[in-house]
Amino acid sequence: MQDVEQRVQAALVALEKVLHAARRPAFADQVPHTYDDKYMLTEFLTSSAIAATINCLEELGLTPDMIESLCPIVRSGREVTLRLRATERCKHLREVKRDVQSPSKTVTDSTLFGRTERSVVTTITEQFWEFEVDYEILAFEGADADSSTCARAVLCFRKAHCEIMTTTLDQPKPTAHSVPPIDVSLTWLLTHLAEDGQLSFTIDRSQPSCLTPRRNSQIDDAMKAAQLVQGWATRAQNYFRQVFNVVKPTPAAGHKAPDIGVITTKAESVLVPVLPVFAQPQALLEAPASEAPSAEQVAETGLARPTRLGESAAMVSVAELNTMLAEQRRSLGEQQRALAVSFPEAQDDKLFSTAEAKLILVFLHLRDVMFGFSSGVEHIEQMLRNQLVAAIGKEVGPDDFMRYMRHHEARTYLPSFTPQPFCLAVRRPHMYPEGTVAIEVTGGGETDPICTWSRQVEGPPMTFRLSAATTVEFTGERYLHGYIAHRFANESSSGPSLQLTARARQFSSFMLLLGRIGPNHTFQPQHAIVVQNKDDLVIPLLLEQLPTPKEFRDAVESLSPEQRRFAEAYRAMQLEGSVFAVLLVQLKPQLEMLLRLPPKSLTKEIQLTQDLLQLFIQYQIPSDLLSCDEDCPPADKLGAVKSHVQAIFTMINEAKESEIKSAKEEHLFANPQAAFGSAPMPSYSRSSVGNSRGGGGAMMLASAPMPMMEAMCMCDDFSAPPPPPAAACNMAACGMAAPEPTKCRRAKCSAPSFKMKETVSAPPVNAQPGGQPPAKPSQQKPPEKASPAEQPDQAPASEEWQDGGLGTQGGGALDFTQLPAVLDSKYAKHDVDSALRPTKLIVGEEWQRSAQKALLGKPTESTLNQEDQKAEKNKSFDLLDALSRSGSLPLASTALHVVVAATHCFDTSLMDTVIKKNVNPIEKLERSALIMASTIHDVEPQQLIQPSQHTRIATFSAPALLQVAHESE
Repeated sequence: MQDVEQRVQAALVALEKVLHAARRPAFADQVPHTYDDKYMLTEFLTSSAIAATINCLEELGLTPDMIESLCPIVRSGREVTLRLRATERCKHLREVKRDVQSPSKTVTDSTLFGRTERSVVTTITEQFWEFEVDYEILAFEGADADSSTCARAVLCFRKAHCEIMTTTLDQPKPTAHSVPPIDVSLTWLLTHLAEDGQLSFTIDRSQPSCLTPRRNSQIDDAMKAAQLVQGWATRAQNYFRQVFNVVKPTPAAGHKAPDIGVITTKAESVLVPVLPVFAQPQALLEAPASEAPSAEQVAETGLARPTRLGESAAMVSVAELNTMLAEQRRSLGEQQRALAVSFPEAQDDKLFSTAEAKLILVFLHLRDVMFGFSSGVEHIEQMLRNQLVAAIGKEVGPDDFMRYMRHHEARTYLPSFTPQPFCLAVRRPHMYPEGTVAIEVTGGGETDPICTWSRQVEGPPMTFRLSAATTVEFTGERYLHGYIAHRFANESSSGPSLQLTARARQFSSFMLLLGRIGPNHTFQPQHAIVVQNKDDLVIPLLLEQLPTPKEFRDAVESLSPEQRRFAEAYRAMQLEGSVFAVLLVQLKPQLEMLLRLPPKSLTKEIQLTQDLLQLFIQYQIPSDLLSCDEDCPPADKLGAVKSHVQAIFTMINEAKESEIKSAKEEHLFANPQAAFGSAPMPSYSRSSVGNSRGGGGAMMLASAPMPMMEAMCMCDDFSAPPPPPAAACNMAACGMAAPEPTKCRRAKCSAPSFKMKETVSAPPVNAQPGGQPPAKPSQQKPPEKASPAEQPDQAPASEEWQDGGLGTQGGGALDFTQLPAVLDSKYAKHDVDSALRPTKLIVGEEWQRSAQKALLGKPTESTLNQEDQKAEKNKSFDLLDALSRSGSLPLASTALHVVVAATHCFDTSLMDTVIKKNVNPIEKLERSALIMASTIHDVEPQQLIQPSQHTRIATFSAPALLQVAHESE
């Protein structure tokens, strides 16, 4: 960008001498103009480049008569090629030997002969070769330049030779060698020359492919042609440079040795008349009326008279363009004549002369013309980018666009259909939440919940399998969520990504199951975990994008019927598998149902809840041993359950004590010296002597000193009676949960007193001590779903949306597995850009969990790998097996959240989408969102949006989508 400005400023300084003082142009971004003026400026640059190229070809020998004979060939649809070809020959002339005396001398002093001097004389043998080059530049029709039937025109021809001296017999060049021809097509260039010799180039702005002044088929063809000409000029001048390095011409009499670097310096002094400039508005008021170029001026500038330049106050006139082209030819001729000072004249067929130096000069200038054209056109696009950034105040990135779309959707949709953050509170009605579950997007250093279109749906009970023998039925709330992601090309790997977070409050717990929706109203859990006591779980979610409907249709179009049926069946399976589901199970309500307790009776029974979970998960105690009898009075049910729990723990502790005693006796029998203190007693842990599943808890050392034994026993769970309140700190230090005060147990429960004071531990997963109220929730309460009676009046959906709506099964129940196929058909019909891709949400391999094991302890971070996840799933399934009585008791307090996702993929980055594609990504994403939202809510698109937004969306974003709704009215 800076190089372009420097080049243009240098050219404008040179033009001050030839342009009228009031008509001096300025850099394009410094002159007020309209967007249409940028199209005219691009046409001006292209016309200038064509005219300047013709001027360079004339310097190579292309005459108007040759052009007149070549243009009809191009108009008839045939190719015209410009070729540089050369033939080199080398032969030995003579061998010359000469003596060369060394400049150093050897001095010898002698008393008899005096001082003598000796020098070394070297005989050098020189080989002389004659190097001859025949080269020509010609334009011809077709592919064979030597065909007798094709038209051809020779621009220049020269046969020259020189002598090359070597000191060896190695031949410097082959005896005969035909240099590979250097070709370039002139077809595009000659196409824009009219029959009267005038230029004719315009951009067809009516074509769908015309996006911007830079991005259209005409400029694309011009840029390709310029690149080819620039490459041809570079290769041509490199060939003559190579010849110069071989020949190494001797200086003429009275001149310095030729320096080929002089040519490059002089080429930089030639004016390049291809400039992205506008006329200054102040100069327009003072400038005289532009006159048509005279015949002499046209003759001087050759074929440099465009037939049309944009009619705009900011555009440079035709007369001024011809003036710049005349200055180009004058400065080029001046620098060619200046080469005579450094190179010998082209006479006596000597190589290397001013003839070759002038060719190199023209080639270098032609390369600069093509570079000036391409950089000028790119500057117009860069100017658009700079103006957009200046208008906004910053360069917008994907994160900025995501935040804007949230703001935009809140203003576009009706309140009942506005996307809501996917942040779910796990709670019973009118009670404090157990925790929250959210799907969040991370990027740019921020983490926010994704926004989805949500709808509560009804349906029959659903089931899922715990094992081949156990199927669990669940009821409860069901929600359908639709999510539209977007992705721009060239986004960094640290771009936005999704994660599912689950956070439990203190003394709270719930179960999280993740999986897919299967056929026949089934749920297929793939992961399960119990979240409790300030657990903070982060699960990464990966987005796997499927091909768009158009891509799939194009790919299978040429397959056999069998192959197509296979592909269609597999895609149907992929679409059905893209339905992601989150099932939340509240544990306390289900425990109350299982144990026949009154509703909400476990709300304040923190220790009892922890004990129950431990018995079900760790020891797999049948629920029949813990539940109260059906005829038990409601007031005694809770006490009965407490006594059953106490009795089970007493039995477990007695079994452990018996196993520990047996292990000690076996050790003493095997090691008699241990009884006399000569051998250490073994250490026993619960996992080594007990039958507990999971092996959690503190280790018990039989040989430890008594104070340590008491401290550790206070933290263990070998004894049912709870410790006194003073022991709560010891338990907290060991990561154990403190039970409720003893006075709550005395009325109903009694247990034998053990010598070693031990207590029952809380469930092994992050148990917390009690005694403090839960913290005030910081999670904002999500908006309540409107009941059917509170929903706004909706007109019945049109036939198009009913037929393509959500699939149903018997009784009108929503079939979640058919939803992706419905969306896929609507993508194929309404996504004209083929940018929407069905997307699967896949659970990542490594999870992160933050757990606080004690009230006074600090949270600890841990990573759950696949083995850990499997262990958590097994524990959760064991608990579900107990809560459902192995499938005989339905799960009632659940909430199923089904998520279907799609990704709108842009081919370029955000700024390139706006600048290069001339596309407003807001409108494109808005159309995709309407397709998703109307399908999720099963209403017509116009019923979702604010009335004030209808005209804008129908005009720019989704005219075809809203037209369907109009036709149905």
